Amino acid sequence: MESLNAKGLKEEVWQLTDAYRSMFNHTNDAIVWFDRTGRIFHFNKRFIGLLGSSAHSSFKVNIFTLLGEIEKDIRSALLGSISEKKIELKIAEQSKQVIVKLGPLYSSGTVSGGYAILIDVTAMTELYQERESRLRQLINEAGIGMVVLDQNHRVLDANQRFAEMLGYEYEELFALHTWDWEADMPPAVIQEKYNDLANFNAVFETRHRRKDGTIFNVEISAVGTTIEGPEGKYNAVICMCQDITERKRIEKQLKISEQKYRSFVENASDIIVSIANDGTILYVSPNCEYFTGFKPEEVEGKKVSDFIRPEERAQHESHFKSAFLEKRFHSDYQIRHKDGSFHWYSVNSSLSEDEFENSVLICHVRNIDERKEYEEQLKYLSTHDQLTGVFNRTFFEAFLEQQGKRREYPVSLLMCDLDGLKEVNDTYGHAAGDELIKACVKVLQASLRQGDFLARIGGDEFAVILPSTNATAAQRIVSRIYRNVEAYNELEQGLPLSFSVGSATLDSPTRSLLEVLREADKNMYALKKERGKNRE
Repeated sequence: MESLNAKGLKEEVWQLTDAYRSMFNHTNDAIVWFDRTGRIFHFNKRFIGLLGSSAHSSFKVNIFTLLGEIEKDIRSALLGSISEKKIELKIAEQSKQVIVKLGPLYSSGTVSGGYAILIDVTAMTELYQERESRLRQLINEAGIGMVVLDQNHRVLDANQRFAEMLGYEYEELFALHTWDWEADMPPAVIQEKYNDLANFNAVFETRHRRKDGTIFNVEISAVGTTIEGPEGKYNAVICMCQDITERKRIEKQLKISEQKYRSFVENASDIIVSIANDGTILYVSPNCEYFTGFKPEEVEGKKVSDFIRPEERAQHESHFKSAFLEKRFHSDYQIRHKDGSFHWYSVNSSLSEDEFENSVLICHVRNIDERKEYEEQLKYLSTHDQLTGVFNRTFFEAFLEQQGKRREYPVSLLMCDLDGLKEVNDTYGHAAGDELIKACVKVLQASLRQGDFLARIGGDEFAVILPSTNATAAQRIVSRIYRNVEAYNELEQGLPLSFSVGSATLDSPTRSLLEVLREADKNMYALKKERGKNRE
């Protein structure tokens, strides 16, 4: 009997050894092990492929020699830390962009060495660089000047058109501040009036000064934002500048000649509208019918509010009154077309007088449906995962930081890993893998409560924030996830779904939420490892 047991144990050890060798040597990533002195003593086939012929002598290569620029991270791994860095790895006469993941190797509970996982992202980096180059080219070839300013009104970035408008060389822009080209406001007024760029959102006209001292009129569309940089978040404003010298010249001519005025407005791409101080539409250009379906006579004599969404009318009335006091205003509205549908229009107005010297507003009304749709798409894409529609890693990290500042306890975190995704991709293709990921999201969403936060933070990894949830309640949700997985597998005839879910709870401000997330991730991988053993 003992002989049979020993034989079975020996066979199991062989099986585990074969499985380890298969996994170690057939992964897509290069893996090396090194001792506490940095000597490389074990590596896989992918490592040979990454380094080429130089890998044949890798046993003689010290990890500090191979990855010298991240020596500090290697030494931290030998102290038990885990880290990840992207570096440029020079091999022979080639340079490769590589993500290096470092961690410790344990023996009898102590760190005996370390491991390094090298992921070649050269092709992906080149693709991103190509896309960035195309985007930069598109921005530089745009007919509108674009500039990004920081909270101190210093130029952070700009396109070539902006430099041309001001008459500067492109490199000279980065030494400039707003007041170096703003002709109508001194620096103190600019700093006082625009002291919170993150919340600034306006379209206005002003005058700019070129490098040679000449002045020209410009229309600025400015949108404030908060940018995440290497040193943290900072306020900035994105300005799109259009030279409107010609437009201002035409406006001046319009005051002199009614005939020239009508010729211009009837052929302009914008709808031109004049409005009395009681909100009555006095005149609308003929192109109104092309955009809205209304003939001019169907609009003239009616109130502007008749064509505004009811929920926006109070805002419109406020803007309307301000326009007659401040002589100009800008806003975006949804305006009703003849078929009853509402569409976005940008309305720029300036105060003028009619032939009887009565105050009227001259409005340039431009359809901006495409711009609004594009802005919404950009906003959505910046915060959501494109495949599943749930929040992405960037937004999750920002939300996690926000939750940490709220200091509301308890709060629980879940880390969910979709089992077997790589095998599905390799066997059935990435389309099947994508469908499995989407099925995973549906099960998770069905298992969570209103107010819970779900994000996809990796290819097969999902994170969940459970506000006001203690450990017991979190485990109930985990159990519900597993039940829903079982129900899904019973109903669906396709590929089975399998999760590994780890949880952790913060009851008091003794740790950061990031530490709790790491605990949940650790618990998830421990469970994943245990389930793998059980399947064996």
